[in-house]
Amino acid sequence: MSNSHRIALACCCASLALACAVPSQAAETVGGLKPSTPVVEHQLVHPLLATQITHLDNGLTIVLHEDHRAPVVELQVWYRIGAIDEPAGLTGISHALEHMMFRGTTKVPTGEYHGRVARLGGQNNAFTTRDYTYYYLTLPSSDLETALDLESDRMQHLTLAEPLFNTEIEVVKEERRLNTENNAFRAFSENVQGVVYPDSSMRNPVIGHMDDLNKMKVADLRQWYGQWYAPNNATLVLAGDFDAARVMPLVKTYFGSIPRHELPARAKPVEPVQQAGKRVVVKKPSLSSLVSFRWRIPDGTPPKDLAALDVLAEMLSNDYQDRRLALASDSLYAGFDYPTRGEPLFMLNAVPSQDASLSELESAMQKQVTLLRGAGLYGEMLERAQQRLLARNYFSYDELSNRAQELGMLTLYGFTPEEYVNHLSLMQQVTLKDLERVATTYLKDDNRVVGILEAQPLDKAVAAKEITHDR
Repeated sequence: MSNSHRIALACCCASLALACAVPSQAAETVGGLKPSTPVVEHQLVHPLLATQITHLDNGLTIVLHEDHRAPVVELQVWYRIGAIDEPAGLTGISHALEHMMFRGTTKVPTGEYHGRVARLGGQNNAFTTRDYTYYYLTLPSSDLETALDLESDRMQHLTLAEPLFNTEIEVVKEERRLNTENNAFRAFSENVQGVVYPDSSMRNPVIGHMDDLNKMKVADLRQWYGQWYAPNNATLVLAGDFDAARVMPLVKTYFGSIPRHELPARAKPVEPVQQAGKRVVVKKPSLSSLVSFRWRIPDGTPPKDLAALDVLAEMLSNDYQDRRLALASDSLYAGFDYPTRGEPLFMLNAVPSQDASLSELESAMQKQVTLLRGAGLYGEMLERAQQRLLARNYFSYDELSNRAQELGMLTLYGFTPEEYVNHLSLMQQVTLKDLERVATTYLKDDNRVVGILEAQPLDKAVAAKEITHDR
């Protein structure tokens, strides 16, 4: 499953492939020395399985994951609201509201949220994506109740003062100018996304269109907040050094009395079946050009095929390249955008090498895709991809924040930790025939969008640096 957000989530679990506990065979005496007692290999258990999931009467989903390695706790609140939910004329409103969530409540004045967290030695931030908005707060475990107090307060008592909004919306506009309009790759991706998803809200940029940001009013945010920031549209994740039996009464104290809302109806985005290949060319000042192949994957694709597409993306990104493509590309990236609230997306992006033209690169990428449909895959490369996924999965979950984030994302998309581990197991079982089958079935020319970024001279323009929130 992929990120994002991101999100593609590239990970795999060996708990099923290497699960059997096999005692070592007793060796014969060598050189007069007897072997030590045979060692039993313990079964690998995925860390996310040690998780409790429950619900409050008001609809709030509670995810509890105890981890006592350090006296730290991370609290995350996930709201099932993002760019995919935004109607025409209000793109970017979810992200704008995320900014305003740090601008004060009736109980906590603007700036005080950050001050309280900083005085306790903690950290916090938030992210808006196409599918969700989530907030995280990391504090010493002794200050868990402070985290519960702050987040329950923001769920129901946001001030949304007009003067603060007028200031913050200008910050959002500047973020769009720097990160999209003056960033060739992001501007290109926004254009291509509109061609891939021409008829649904899947095309909405998270930052929003500038015309919509210019027209946005604080009243719009008040309505959006009132509609979607409700316990029955949220997931609370607690991970770290705490006792679940002692924490649940505190969670009920701070969140249990927040009333549930009648959520507006929302239809799943639907796009017509693409009958012929599409092509879009964007010309912008840039240091380098780019060729992008994108395929929409049908909703309802079998789990086995989703796992194979995950592995195929890993292979293409890290190991397997046709010789022509290796010579024509300076860098190559493949990704599988799954899970998602809309249709999954498989992509293959490449930057041309110094000596290759865009047409040569596109031809090499087409040759690579053609090979995938035939005999262009090798077992050693598949095994390496699966091992990379395996190692990354276990190493990434050594960090508490990654565990909490994965649990929040899984819950938001309707998966349990057990279903997640099953998906990881399916990735371990993928064969070369599976990869060839999914390439033939889903990576067809007639359901592909080809995007070309033709780099133009920068002249006196200065490449914009990506900015992050600094609240």
